[in-house]
Amino acid sequence: MDTDSKVNIMDFFINNSVVSTDDIYLYFKSIDPNINRTTINWRVYNWTKKGILKRVGRGVYELGKTKEFNIVLSTKASKLGLYLKKHFPYIDFCIWENSVINQFAHYLTNNNNIFIDVEASAKESVILYLKERYNSVYDVKDIRNNIEDYTNSIIVRRLVSASPIVKNNKIYIPSIEKILVDILIDKEFFYYQNNDFYSIFEIVFNNYTINVNSMLRYASRKGKKEEIKNKLHLYIDKKQ
Repeated sequence: MDTDSKVNIMDFFINNSVVSTDDIYLYFKSIDPNINRTTINWRVYNWTKKGILKRVGRGVYELGKTKEFNIVLSTKASKLGLYLKKHFPYIDFCIWENSVINQFAHYLTNNNNIFIDVEASAKESVILYLKERYNSVYDVKDIRNNIEDYTNSIIVRRLVSASPIVKNNKIYIPSIEKILVDILIDKEFFYYQNNDFYSIFEIVFNNYTINVNSMLRYASRKGKKEEIKNKLHLYIDKKQ
């Protein structure tokens, strides 16, 4: 790909989740008036071939390949989610597990800790409820060491408002965009952060449909938008 492609297409997708070839051409034309349509067509072809873009219609593209990320919860996690839904019907929460991350992380773990992300106002009540019924229940703020030192535990975290979560069999689970942001910035997941984040993005963007807008909105809610944005830029720069 020519050197002019250093202009990062990520900049365009931050505010546009779906774009046409015409949109891409006009965007780069506004930056470089001398650019021609053939160059843009070649770039789009290469980005599609490398898995940076996916074709979702005639001349219409999104970022990443087309494949939905799927979470399959263990029986224990599913039952736990239903118990919480029944006992706390009006609170927002989502549930997931370490094993979910094994789908795209190079660092694999045999621990299957269950994470419950719950709205701040109900967090203490949920912890007390769980401790009456389960062993090894922890508030994430009380975890001082590597979370890998905890085995088959239930770890309760604060659910940031407007987090990207999706309904699955009557309970909510995090979207892949939420999981990506969390494991790349939350201190309890530093053992993934010590690995090359590029490798995580490589697996995810090559295999799943990712909504970058959703990632950045969520990262912004956590005060980490620029950090995630910079990592995305570095990834796309390396792919070009």
